[in-house]
Amino acid sequence: MIKLGDLTLPDDLTLDNDTLTWTGLYTATEQTLDGNLVVFESYATGRPVTLVAQQDSGWLTYAQVQALLIMAGAINTTYTLIFEDHIHNVR
Repeated sequence: MIKLGDLTLPDDLTLDNDTLTWTGLYTATEQTLDGNLVVFESYATGRPVTLVAQQDSGWLTYAQVQALLIMAGAINTTYTLIFEDHIHNVR
């Protein structure tokens, strides 16, 4: 079962490879006035979760897409994602 908040999604969605290999480490670079490169490293809070439909499965209805767009536009809101036997709080 795949469920996001109260929205039930198709069971044949899968996690993409970027989600599975994500480390949480990110970097940003800036150049100083004298030309030196400064690298900032940090860990991101949270973890991206991307569900992917295959070419012949995992199709969403128009109502599901509309519900996802409304959820994505909600400010300061988290949802419970149930994916198989894993439970995550997502934004």
